[in-house]
Amino acid sequence: MAKGPAVKFEVRGIEEILQKLRALPAAAQDKVAMNALRVGSRVFEDEMRVQAPLGPSQDIFKRPRDAGGLRASVTSRRERWGSTGITARIWAKAPHAWNVEHGHRAFIGDKYIGRAAPNAFTQRTFDIKADAATEAALVEAERQFEKVLAKMGTK
Repeated sequence: MAKGPAVKFEVRGIEEILQKLRALPAAAQDKVAMNALRVGSRVFEDEMRVQAPLGPSQDIFKRPRDAGGLRASVTSRRERWGSTGITARIWAKAPHAWNVEHGHRAFIGDKYIGRAAPNAFTQRTFDIKADAATEAALVEAERQFEKVLAKMGTK
């Protein structure tokens, strides 16, 4: 099953941090990288929930329905980390997320009623929060380094 529109978040240009990271034991490397990635991707998740449109509270027959399914479906997953950086994928799992992001043809029953305009909420999220997410990830990585080094008894 295809996943909805996604933002890929990569922390790049952090050669100094990656060099420090490689000097740590494997378990400590994972802890530092994953915590930094979690903090950075959380910035995107929160903003994507704000940017995702809130659907109508009624269907076309005026029956009440749950609005906010798209916002509630926003999630993230770590993809990888290595010599080039660390990557997380943040996306909306709702089945209609792609249609909202890219637009779609609209029907009532079999009758075509027009096109629904695209709402590029994932691109807006990236445009708004790219720098803030990277900064948050770098700050968290430094904080985790300090904790790991203090635990190892080295400074």
